[in-house]
Amino acid sequence: MKVLRLVAGLFASSSLFLAAQPVATVTSSAAFELQGHEVNVKGIPSWPVAAGDVVATHSSPATIQLREGTRITLLSDSRARIDSTTEDGLKIDLLAGRLQVGSNLPRQVSIYVDGKIAKASSGVVLASHNQAPVRAYVPSHTRVPDLPTPVSSK
Repeated sequence: MKVLRLVAGLFASSSLFLAAQPVATVTSSAAFELQGHEVNVKGIPSWPVAAGDVVATHSSPATIQLREGTRITLLSDSRARIDSTTEDGLKIDLLAGRLQVGSNLPRQVSIYVDGKIAKASSGVVLASHNQAPVRAYVPSHTRVPDLPTPVSSK
Protein backbone atom coordinates (compact mmCIF):
# COMPACT_ATOMS: atom_id res chain seq x y z
CA MET A 1 0.00 0.00 0.00
CA LYS A 2 2.86 2.38 0.85
CA VAL A 3 4.46 1.64 -2.52
CA LEU A 4 1.23 2.52 -4.30
CA ARG A 5 1.03 5.86 -2.46
CA LEU A 6 4.67 6.59 -3.23
CA VAL A 7 4.16 5.86 -6.96
CA ALA A 8 0.99 7.98 -7.03
CA GLY A 9 2.78 10.85 -5.28
CA LEU A 10 5.71 10.72 -7.68
CA PHE A 11 3.37 10.65 -10.66
CA ALA A 12 1.37 13.63 -9.38
CA SER A 13 4.46 15.72 -8.62
CA SER A 14 6.11 14.91 -11.96
CA SER A 15 3.00 16.01 -13.85
CA LEU A 16 3.33 19.47 -12.26
CA PHE A 17 6.88 19.77 -13.57
CA LEU A 18 5.88 18.62 -17.06
CA ALA A 19 3.03 21.14 -17.40
CA ALA A 20 3.59 23.70 -20.15
CA GLN A 21 5.09 26.90 -18.81
CA PRO A 22 3.54 30.17 -19.99
CA VAL A 23 5.56 32.00 -22.64
CA ALA A 24 3.22 35.01 -22.82
CA THR A 25 -0.03 36.49 -21.54
CA VAL A 26 -3.03 37.71 -23.52
CA THR A 27 -5.17 40.69 -22.55
CA SER A 28 -8.30 41.92 -24.32
CA SER A 29 -11.32 44.08 -23.61
CA ALA A 30 -13.64 41.52 -25.25
CA ALA A 31 -13.88 37.74 -25.46
CA PHE A 32 -11.28 35.96 -27.59
CA GLU A 33 -10.38 32.35 -28.35
CA LEU A 34 -7.52 30.41 -26.84
CA GLN A 35 -6.98 26.94 -28.32
CA GLY A 36 -10.48 27.04 -29.82
CA HIS A 37 -12.22 27.85 -26.53
CA GLU A 38 -13.88 31.20 -25.93
CA VAL A 39 -12.29 33.12 -23.05
CA ASN A 40 -14.54 35.39 -21.01
CA VAL A 41 -12.36 38.33 -19.92
CA LYS A 42 -14.64 39.67 -17.20
CA GLY A 43 -12.75 39.89 -13.90
CA ILE A 44 -9.52 38.38 -15.23
CA PRO A 45 -7.00 40.90 -16.61
CA SER A 46 -4.75 38.47 -18.50
CA TRP A 47 -4.59 34.83 -19.54
CA PRO A 48 -1.42 32.69 -19.76
CA VAL A 49 -0.35 31.35 -23.16
CA ALA A 50 1.85 28.27 -23.56
CA ALA A 51 3.99 27.37 -26.55
CA GLY A 52 1.79 25.89 -29.27
CA ASP A 53 -1.34 27.84 -28.30
CA VAL A 54 -3.47 29.55 -30.94
CA VAL A 55 -5.05 32.91 -30.08
CA ALA A 56 -7.96 34.24 -32.16
CA THR A 57 -9.73 37.57 -31.87
CA HIS A 58 -13.22 38.56 -32.95
CA SER A 59 -14.54 42.11 -32.59
CA SER A 60 -11.67 43.53 -30.49
CA PRO A 61 -7.89 43.30 -30.60
CA ALA A 62 -5.86 41.36 -28.04
CA THR A 63 -2.43 42.24 -26.67
CA ILE A 64 0.08 39.41 -26.42
CA GLN A 65 2.83 40.27 -23.95
CA LEU A 66 5.86 38.00 -24.17
CA ARG A 67 7.85 37.09 -21.05
CA GLU A 68 10.66 39.53 -21.82
CA GLY A 69 8.15 42.41 -22.17
CA THR A 70 7.62 42.66 -25.94
CA ARG A 71 4.01 43.46 -26.84
CA ILE A 72 2.29 42.33 -30.02
CA THR A 73 -1.27 43.36 -30.83
CA LEU A 74 -3.42 40.82 -32.63
CA LEU A 75 -5.98 43.01 -34.40
CA SER A 76 -9.70 42.21 -34.75
CA ASP A 77 -10.70 39.06 -36.65
CA SER A 78 -7.19 37.61 -36.55
CA ARG A 79 -5.54 34.35 -35.52
CA ALA A 80 -1.92 33.57 -34.50
CA ARG A 81 0.04 30.62 -33.10
CA ILE A 82 2.75 31.11 -30.48
CA ASP A 83 5.43 28.40 -30.71
CA SER A 84 8.80 27.63 -29.16
CA THR A 85 11.77 27.15 -31.44
CA THR A 86 14.74 24.84 -30.94
CA GLU A 87 16.94 27.84 -30.03
CA ASP A 88 14.76 28.57 -26.94
CA GLY A 89 13.17 31.48 -28.78
CA LEU A 90 9.60 32.18 -29.76
CA LYS A 91 7.92 32.04 -33.14
CA ILE A 92 4.71 34.03 -33.64
CA ASP A 93 2.93 32.77 -36.77
CA LEU A 94 0.10 35.00 -38.08
CA LEU A 95 -2.40 32.53 -39.52
CA ALA A 96 -5.17 34.97 -40.51
CA GLY A 97 -5.84 38.69 -40.16
CA ARG A 98 -3.35 41.31 -38.98
CA LEU A 99 -0.94 41.97 -36.13
CA GLN A 100 1.03 45.00 -34.99
CA VAL A 101 4.48 44.85 -33.42
CA GLY A 102 4.53 47.10 -30.35
CA SER A 103 8.27 47.36 -29.70
CA ASN A 104 11.49 46.20 -31.29
CA LEU A 105 11.69 42.44 -31.20
CA PRO A 106 14.58 40.74 -29.43
CA ARG A 107 16.67 38.28 -31.43
CA GLN A 108 14.94 35.27 -29.88
CA VAL A 109 11.50 36.30 -31.22
CA SER A 110 10.61 35.80 -34.87
CA ILE A 111 7.40 36.71 -36.69
CA TYR A 112 5.99 34.55 -39.48
CA VAL A 113 3.11 35.39 -41.81
CA ASP A 114 1.42 32.46 -43.53
CA GLY A 115 4.38 30.25 -42.56
CA LYS A 116 7.07 32.54 -44.04
CA ILE A 117 9.41 34.68 -41.96
CA ALA A 118 8.57 38.40 -42.03
CA LYS A 119 10.59 41.49 -41.26
CA ALA A 120 9.00 43.22 -38.33
CA SER A 121 9.93 46.31 -36.39
CA SER A 122 8.21 48.66 -33.97
CA GLY A 123 4.81 49.90 -35.13
CA VAL A 124 4.67 47.72 -38.26
CA VAL A 125 1.34 46.08 -39.11
CA LEU A 126 1.65 42.73 -40.85
CA ALA A 127 -1.25 41.17 -42.73
CA SER A 128 -1.90 37.58 -43.67
CA HIS A 129 -3.00 36.67 -47.18
CA ASN A 130 -5.14 33.97 -45.61
CA GLN A 131 -8.39 35.80 -45.06
CA ALA A 132 -10.30 32.75 -43.88
CA PRO A 133 -12.70 33.94 -41.20
CA VAL A 134 -11.89 33.11 -37.62
CA ARG A 135 -14.07 30.19 -36.50
CA ALA A 136 -17.09 31.31 -34.55
CA TYR A 137 -17.38 29.83 -31.09
CA VAL A 138 -20.19 27.31 -30.72
CA PRO A 139 -20.45 25.60 -27.32
CA SER A 140 -20.17 21.82 -27.58
CA HIS A 141 -23.58 21.37 -25.96
CA THR A 142 -25.24 23.52 -28.64
CA ARG A 143 -26.36 21.73 -31.78
CA VAL A 144 -26.34 23.75 -34.97
CA PRO A 145 -29.57 22.97 -36.84
CA ASP A 146 -29.35 21.32 -40.24
CA LEU A 147 -30.11 23.49 -43.24
CA PRO A 148 -33.42 22.75 -44.93
CA THR A 149 -33.29 20.89 -48.22
CA PRO A 150 -34.02 22.94 -51.34
CA VAL A 151 -37.60 22.91 -52.56
CA SER A 152 -38.18 23.00 -56.28
CA SER A 153 -40.90 25.23 -57.67
CA LYS A 154 -41.44 22.94 -60.63
